[in-house]
Amino acid sequence: MKHKTKDFTPLIIMTLIVIALTVVGTSVWSIPAMQGFMGFSSSLFGALKVMRLKSFAQAYQMYDLIAMKSKAYALLYPFIEVGFGIAYISEWELRAVAVATIVVMLIGALGVYKKLRQKRKSSMRLSWHSI
Repeated sequence: MKHKTKDFTPLIIMTLIVIALTVVGTSVWSIPAMQGFMGFSSSLFGALKVMRLKSFAQAYQMYDLIAMKSKAYALLYPFIEVGFGIAYISEWELRAVAVATIVVMLIGALGVYKKLRQKRKSSMRLSWHSI
């Protein structure tokens, strides 16, 4: 499946908004840049997931290791992400939030890795059988 540049326009716009908020956060509210970026991006992207909660949860269950086993977690995840964002912006328990963010993101990344590896193996089997 080939993507056109315009397919990425919403993502580019959202990223530019996060960057603008980060610049404002660092200059007006003295939030450290990385902390602001994490806060604003988590809040914004989490909020977008909340807006399409059911469809997000269905898709999320296809690759996240915890969501595969728990629909409740798949439905709760966008709110967790927004919570992380608010915690970063408000500077609440930053060390604990950073550790929790790393754990949640690593579990998600591992799920994506396993799913991609599974797809690659199945496509290799298909290729081999067509020879």
